[in-house]
Amino acid sequence: MGELFHRAVAEASGNGILINAIDQIIGIKTHPRWSVKTSVGFAPSLVQQYSQQHEELLIAIKAGDADAAEAAMRRHIMALALTIGPVIAKRH
Repeated sequence: MGELFHRAVAEASGNGILINAIDQIIGIKTHPRWSVKTSVGFAPSLVQQYSQQHEELLIAIKAGDADAAEAAMRRHIMALALTIGPVIAKRH
């Protein structure tokens, strides 16, 4: 579901660079070596946190509130950087 949500948001943005970036990320996540969810550092509670962030973004988009959508996206990106980022860094 996450992949579809991210792709839909990218398409709605009309930003070709963002669409390409999301497609690249989806490609990486579907690669057999991608195993963040099975990493010791990945807590299942993060899925709930990310789902809540997606909901906040979706509400802002539906309301046509660009400022709220931007703020929600920034919070989500920061959360990813703080949670999944270190897990990925440990794998390299």
